[in-house]
Amino acid sequence: MGRYVFKSKDLAPLRKFIDQPAARLVLETAVPVKRFEQTSGFTEDVVEVSVTIASGQNPDGVPLHAILRAAKEEDPTVVGITVRGDRLFLKRGGEPKAEQTQRLRKLLDDPQRLLALRASPPPKALSLTAESLEALLLDEGTPDAEWLRAFRRYAVDNLIKAPKRKAK
Repeated sequence: MGRYVFKSKDLAPLRKFIDQPAARLVLETAVPVKRFEQTSGFTEDVVEVSVTIASGQNPDGVPLHAILRAAKEEDPTVVGITVRGDRLFLKRGGEPKAEQTQRLRKLLDDPQRLLALRASPPPKALSLTAESLEALLLDEGTPDAEWLRAFRRYAVDNLIKAPKRKAK
């Protein structure tokens, strides 16, 4: 179904309100909330990806910044990546050469190469001593998912006291 285009007869009942000075002022100063403009000099390419991208719901996926870094190594014209669903939108700052595009497609079609971009997992919080657990919590480089696991372990060990059970 297409969009309806309003005609002057549709707006006739509203004319007495639109012609008031306050309404004119509002209509003249109205600014669209969102504008979609294609930035000159940039092109966008859509690619299906075969691996899971890291997110808040899936911290074990491949980090998007790692994919962008690898994509820039294969094709220097890539300047940004956006993810929607299982599709990558590549933003390019110029026209790529054929061999650059081919190398980039080869990278993005190879799940093993993409999975290799994941960082090695930090030590598991369950096997840490109290001192190393605190060090992991204070480390700025600890990923959020691992920090939450470590904090849960720290809270159970040090902060949460088990309720005393009454004898019957």
